[in-house]
Amino acid sequence: MFFKKKKLADLDITPDEIFMDAKNMPGWERESFEGVMEKAITFKTPLLMAVFFGLLSLTLLSRVGYLDVVRGSDFADKAYVNRLRAVALKPARGVIYDRNGRELSWNSVVSSSAPPESNVAALGDGLVVEPVRVYASMPGLAHVLGYLGHVSDYSSELAGKAGVERQYDDVLAGETGSRLVEVDSKERVISASLQKPSKDGQSIVLTIDAELQSELFRILGSVIQDRGFNAGAGVVMDPRTGEVLAMTSWPEYDPNVLSQGDPAKVRSFMSDSKNPFFFRAISGLYAPGSIIKPVMALAALSEGVIDENRQIFSSGSISVPNPYNPKEPSIFYDWRPQGWVDLRHALAVSSNVYFYTVGGGFDDIGGLGVSRIGKYLKLFGLGSGTGIDLVPEAQGFVPNPEWKTQTLSDKIWRVGDTYNLSIGQGWLQVTPLQMASVVSAISQDGVRVRPFLVKAIKNSDGGTVDEAETQYGASIDIDRKYFTAVKEGMRMAASPGGTAAALSGLGINLAGKTGTAEIGKEFVNSWIISFAPYDKPALVMSIVLERGSVHNLVGAPFAARQLYEWMMVHRPEYLKNKN
Repeated sequence: MFFKKKKLADLDITPDEIFMDAKNMPGWERESFEGVMEKAITFKTPLLMAVFFGLLSLTLLSRVGYLDVVRGSDFADKAYVNRLRAVALKPARGVIYDRNGRELSWNSVVSSSAPPESNVAALGDGLVVEPVRVYASMPGLAHVLGYLGHVSDYSSELAGKAGVERQYDDVLAGETGSRLVEVDSKERVISASLQKPSKDGQSIVLTIDAELQSELFRILGSVIQDRGFNAGAGVVMDPRTGEVLAMTSWPEYDPNVLSQGDPAKVRSFMSDSKNPFFFRAISGLYAPGSIIKPVMALAALSEGVIDENRQIFSSGSISVPNPYNPKEPSIFYDWRPQGWVDLRHALAVSSNVYFYTVGGGFDDIGGLGVSRIGKYLKLFGLGSGTGIDLVPEAQGFVPNPEWKTQTLSDKIWRVGDTYNLSIGQGWLQVTPLQMASVVSAISQDGVRVRPFLVKAIKNSDGGTVDEAETQYGASIDIDRKYFTAVKEGMRMAASPGGTAAALSGLGINLAGKTGTAEIGKEFVNSWIISFAPYDKPALVMSIVLERGSVHNLVGAPFAARQLYEWMMVHRPEYLKNKN
């Protein structure tokens, strides 16, 4: 309310009544403004205040109008969108089966409370389904199956981290879908609508026989632990098709521990000096020792270096003159004196002197020489991967003079290097899978097949999407009669008196070749390669036991015999060729 201006005559008091002598009024309280003249508020002050508040009101009203009228639709859209949640619909990961239909890897779920952004909260029940990958509690499968893990430390997404889970991750994973969920101010689900359906992953059927593989793993572990080896690996394969029936490595990890996350147990695996994460069957590199001799025999026959009936005498060693010191010749030893041996007997008793001679030459036999040896080793696939559908596969290594010149301080390739190469010693490196492939080619008279693990891919309805076919490599151009002679020598090796005599007396015709590759003076790797049945091979086997005592007389042949005995009872069909 504004004050009205009054005339001076209308005042109840006069100025002389106000301006009294303040000095004569000692009782006034100055702090309470007694004796101070009052003055009325002028019209200008409330007018300015009215203008100020009026302008402020207009500003606020104009802003409200702008937000409501001009931008109203935009904010309404934003408010609506803020009520919506895009929810990822994760597909079910495909199941992994063995060749007999046994589930080896499948999905399980656990429910827990979760915010509406989670997958199943869109259904309005306040729960989220967390998929957990479960693996069959059968030993020996870990390296082939692999496990699931987070894509990175900062991601909740899962992906295959090893084995088939990694190699076929795009097949098993499927495609993620999406759902649009409406929530209220308290984040409660009001409604949901499907935007893109998820597509479940496809299932995989392996060539692996899970029971056979677990038995191979058990046997390997038993012999390794009982006989003081460090580790080992084995491969069982059908040489007609390339299907890998069993492929395992001892020791191994537990894929359930890695998939579900148990830090303490994971640390125990990582600190294990035997390295359970290392898949020795496809990645372990070893000197093959005498199991390379069948390839050497085929090379010597094919190149005309020696006739299959030509005999060579082994007194226990050969001596090569030393051009730098004639008084100290180089001596190369056989593992025992063998007497006169032809090619078949040389394979049966594993004569080093015989293969020194046909490999590096001695007396009147010129020998293959390092170049031709390398050529035939590579023809059988050594020095390169087999092409199996699994990573990481080691390539192996075939040494040659150029490599030695560029790598070692002693740059000269000597006849002793060729001798060592001829019996699988020195720098030659192979994997157990490569040697299974080598014996497969020998059993099939030079026909090579690519080893593989995935037999079929199936959709969620069980229908077959894709089925593996045998893939043949280049056949090895060696006369079939030479393969016959070598296989006869391997049959003799698996008979009483042969180095693979542990495979005799089983009631089935077997052929094999053992190898003992020296590691320094105290340790060896124990090998065996074999095929069965002898007349119509349907199965090949390769086993290596790593770093055992040089004095140990029990090794890979003993493990192979136990597996053959088990198959005769539980899997006799693998030991028969009906074709």
